[in-house]
Amino acid sequence: MGLFYNALNGPLTGKKVIGIVVYMILAAISIWATSESIYASFNIPKFVSYLIGVAFVFTMALLLSVIKDSLDSRRVSIFKIVFVCIVFLILWGVSLSTNSHKLFTQLKLQDIRKNELDIATIALENIEKNSTSIGTEVINDYEVFVTSRIQDYKKEVVNVDNCGHGPVADTLMSKVQRSMPGSTFTIPSGRPKTPAGCRKLANDMADLMTTEMVNRVTSMRMKLSELSKCDNNNRRLELLGALKEKNDFTTDFTSLEVKEVISESHEYYNQLYECYNEGLVQSIGRVSEFTDARQLQNRLELPVPSINLEKIAALIPFVKNYPREDPGAYSDSLILSIAIAFILDLAAFIIFYFVILKED
Repeated sequence: MGLFYNALNGPLTGKKVIGIVVYMILAAISIWATSESIYASFNIPKFVSYLIGVAFVFTMALLLSVIKDSLDSRRVSIFKIVFVCIVFLILWGVSLSTNSHKLFTQLKLQDIRKNELDIATIALENIEKNSTSIGTEVINDYEVFVTSRIQDYKKEVVNVDNCGHGPVADTLMSKVQRSMPGSTFTIPSGRPKTPAGCRKLANDMADLMTTEMVNRVTSMRMKLSELSKCDNNNRRLELLGALKEKNDFTTDFTSLEVKEVISESHEYYNQLYECYNEGLVQSIGRVSEFTDARQLQNRLELPVPSINLEKIAALIPFVKNYPREDPGAYSDSLILSIAIAFILDLAAFIIFYFVILKED
């Protein structure tokens, strides 16, 4: 039994010649798609990935030939046929996955990369401004919150129905202390429980609390101002220029050039993010129970690393979660890619089985 036994040892009819030509075209498409997907996903030489692609197509053709010969023979065990069919379906599943992956990236990668270039550009342009402005908002919210608690304490101390530092005032003071972790305030002794004495106590304690709050807020603002050291302005401007240059699709840049500038921008953005995160989020984030510090993390969120889309393992997670503003928007393109890959493979199998392997 030979792979092309009938085609090579019998008369080559016009129908069979056309079938061989069409099958070779479809097989070449499958080899290309599988090989390119494997090359992009794994760190192997390109010629090795093409050898793997050829091996997939050749092995599936051989298995189809075995299946047909077994069915025609009628003397082969069911176990052998089932085993060969299972192996064939496994190989086809892998081939279908790689082909769908390549077709999807072929259909959408340029659009996705353009969007990624835009995202990376906006992120690098806005990160310093966003960090400072949102950090200031967090600090201001914290200051208002602590001041409100101090005022609640003052009102209770001068309360004409319960003048002085009683149980309720003590509870309110504890809330102030919890809003400034590590702070302690000692109640002065010997203060008379008269209206004047209570006002004096309230003002003195409020001054102590306010001084502590001002010191903490000042420290936060100093920390915020230090964050300018995170940004290497020359490097950022260099990357912004490269991003804008690669985003001009009137110029023919190679895929590798676009990937490199996106990758470098992501790496720099990540360095900035970690610097801001350590200097701001971790320092001010401890007041997250008093103000929504999560805004900062949301605004500094890393751009989508769509360059990973070229790896087959990232295809489904990418389609499921991105684009961030409309998750799943790429599902139709994925379904179309799978359908095209399925139809091309199925057509190749039908032609090979019913035309090339047909006995004349």
